[in-house]
Amino acid sequence: MWSTDGLMQLLQDIATAYQALTQFDCQHAIELFSSLPARHYNTGWVLSQVARAYFEMCDYRQVVV
Repeated sequence: MWSTDGLMQLLQDIATAYQALTQFDCQHAIELFSSLPARHYNTGWVLSQVARAYFEMCDYRQVVV
């Protein structure tokens, strides 16, 4: 069960990673997304954001993986 503080921290971590991505700080965004717990990192939305970051960096091989 989630505590309110834990949920707010998770949302803040996701928002910080997404903000880095929208500012084209792609490597930092990947690092932030990668630091999420596995059950959150392995969601479709997070993985698509990581793929987008690799795409923006023109690292197309990582996008496919």
